[in-house]
Amino acid sequence: YLGQELLGPTRWRYPTIVRQNRNAGQESFFLRVEANNNNNKAIRWLVAANTTLTVDWPFVAGQLSNWTHVAGTWDGQTARLFVNGAQVGSRTGAGPLRDRGDVLRIGKGSDVGTPMEVWNGSIDELRLWPFARTAAEISSTMNMALQSVPGQVSTWNFDNTALDSSSGRHGVLGGS
Repeated sequence: YLGQELLGPTRWRYPTIVRQNRNAGQESFFLRVEANNNNNKAIRWLVAANTTLTVDWPFVAGQLSNWTHVAGTWDGQTARLFVNGAQVGSRTGAGPLRDRGDVLRIGKGSDVGTPMEVWNGSIDELRLWPFARTAAEISSTMNMALQSVPGQVSTWNFDNTALDSSSGRHGVLGGS
């Protein structure tokens, strides 16, 4: 879940929700805002498989000022982006998700150009599932606080902690 509008004046910004590998062009995946110098804004879901796929959902100023649920999935053939439980875009490709190593970051992408990739808002209930979920599955749990989800799921509830309540992949809080 996202809360608050997050972009300032017209300039390149990439506030990042979650990103695996902080090195530009080496990401395994990321979910972030893409804002170009024309003040166009979109939520972008990027997946690196046999090729790199991106799915964008354009939004207008103020549209993310209320809590908004966003989810990206990859099933080995299709990257899908969901907003508030509804699919808003997809791209087809093939192959397993590439594990390019490095760290998983929540609320911050690369260190280059900081604070360009720092999230300026709220994030709650971030989950990583080891399989793609359907729109119905996403909708059925998007308004629930999940604890101890079995099956290699990682669940960060962000209740003043960076603990993963499902798999024990605990994080370290940094910044505000």
